[in-house]
Amino acid sequence: WCPPCRKFTPKLIEAYSELKKAGHGLQIVFVSNCHTAGKFKTYYEEMPWAAVPYNEVDARERLGEKYNVQGLPKLVFVDKHGKMITEQGVQLVSNAEAASTLANVIWPGKHCP
Repeated sequence: WCPPCRKFTPKLIEAYSELKKAGHGLQIVFVSNCHTAGKFKTYYEEMPWAAVPYNEVDARERLGEKYNVQGLPKLVFVDKHGKMITEQGVQLVSNAEAASTLANVIWPGKHCP
C-alpha cells in the first residue's frame, strides 16, 4: 500500500540476492506496517526473507520503537546482538552502485557478520 516501499523493495531484493550470492551472512526481517493482514500477505509474497508475523502486533510495535521507525520505508542494519549499525539503510541501498559497495559501507574491511 505504500508507494515508496513498493518502489524500494525491488532494489532491496536485488541487493539482498547479490549479497547472499557473494556469501554474506545477511538476514532481513520484514516488519510490516500494513493496515490489513491481506495487504501484508500480498506484499510479503514478493520477499525472499523472513517476517515478523502480522498478528504479532506487540513485537512489531516494540521493534518500531527500538529502531526509531517514524517513516516508511525504514531499513536499519543491526549486528547479531541487535545493536544498530546504521539506520540509513534505505539511502545506502538506494545509492549503492553494487552490493559489494553496500557491504563495504556497512561492514568496512571485513566479510559481513
